[in-house]
Amino acid sequence: MKPNAEDHLQLERLLAEGYLVVDRAVRVAELKPWSIRACPRGFDWKKYRGDPACQDKFLVMLRHPISEEWVEILAPDEASAALANRQFDYQQEQIGVRIEVSCAARGGRKYDQWQLHLDELARSLNGFQGWEFAAGEDVGTIRIKMHIKDGEGTTRKEAFDRLERLFDVLAVTHGIGFQTVHISSTAIRRHPTLLEVGVPWPEEWMVTPATPEQTILTEDDAWPSDVWQLARALREVYWESLPAGRLAKLWAAVEDVLAGDPEHLLKPDELKKISTHAGTIQSLKDDPKRLNKLRSILNNPKTLPKKGIEDRLAERIAAILRISVDDARRRVTKAKKLRGEQVHTLVEGSQAIRESEEFLLNALRGHIVQRTQM
Repeated sequence: MKPNAEDHLQLERLLAEGYLVVDRAVRVAELKPWSIRACPRGFDWKKYRGDPACQDKFLVMLRHPISEEWVEILAPDEASAALANRQFDYQQEQIGVRIEVSCAARGGRKYDQWQLHLDELARSLNGFQGWEFAAGEDVGTIRIKMHIKDGEGTTRKEAFDRLERLFDVLAVTHGIGFQTVHISSTAIRRHPTLLEVGVPWPEEWMVTPATPEQTILTEDDAWPSDVWQLARALREVYWESLPAGRLAKLWAAVEDVLAGDPEHLLKPDELKKISTHAGTIQSLKDDPKRLNKLRSILNNPKTLPKKGIEDRLAERIAAILRISVDDARRRVTKAKKLRGEQVHTLVEGSQAIRESEEFLLNALRGHIVQRTQM
C-alpha cells in the first residue's frame, strides 16, 4: 500500500507540536475494547469496527501532555502506522526507575518500646544515598523513595542491597527490626504518555469509572456460565504477582473453557471390536481387573482423543483471534512448555513468559467478547 502523504504530514505536524502517541497503532479490523489502554472518557471503539470502509485502516491516537487535547487519526497505510509506532517506542524508552518502599519496624530493647514512632529517625536518614525518607501514615512505618537513572552505575538490585544493609545496621545500633511490606517500582520513560497530569503510563494509570451499564452486569443472567467462570479466573490472574503463577492460571482457564470435549479417536464399531478381542486374550480373561481397566481407558476419549489438547486449543484460539491455526498452535505449544518449565520457580518472568501471558489473555478476552457482544 502506498503511503498517504496527507496523513504523514498531519501526523508529523502533531508530533512536532508536542503531541504524544497514546499507544501502538491498531488495525481497525483487530480493534478490541482493550486494544488501546489509555482512551479518553467516552471513546467509542465500536464506531470504527462497525464501519466496513475502516477495517483495513489503522487507528492512531495522540494526546497533548499540557492541553490534554485528544486527536484520532485513521491512517490508511502501514507507513503512517509505522511512524506512530516508532514514536511510541521512542517515548517508552526507559531512562531510569522510580522505586517506593514501605517498611514496618518492630522490636526495641524493651517490651514497652514495641510501638515505635519513626519521625525523627526518618528525618535523620533523609538524603542517604540521595533517597527520600519519611515516616509513614501508620505508626511504626517508614517510606523510602529512590530515583535511579540509567547510566549512574547503580542497579536496582544494588540499591535494595544497600537498603537492606542499612536496616541491618539499625538492628544493631537501634535494636529495631525492619521488614519490607510493599515495593512499588515504576519505570521512568523518556516521554511518558499522560493519562492525568503528572501520572506516568503504563506502570501507573488512572482506572476509568464504572458505568451504569457495567454495574448492571452483576445480575445472574447477564452472562453465560462460562463467562462468569472466566471472569473469576481473570480476577485471580490479575492479582497473582508471580509470572509463573499467572501463566499457570491462564493455562488452566484456557484449557478448561476453550479446549472443549475431545472427540474419540476410534469409531463405536472399532471400539466394540477391540474391546471384544481384548476379552479373548487369556491373560486378560484371567485378570478381570486389568481387563476392565483396559476397557475403561479405551472408552475414555480423554485418553484416546482424535485431536490432542494443543490442536483443539489452536483451532479454537485461531478462530477467536483471527490468526492461522499453525500460528496459534506454535503459540499454544510455547505457552504449554513454559508453563511446565516455570511452575516451580519464583524468578522474574522472561519476555517469552510475558508474550505467552498476553497471548492467552487475548484468547480469553476474545472469547468473552464473542459470548457477550461487549
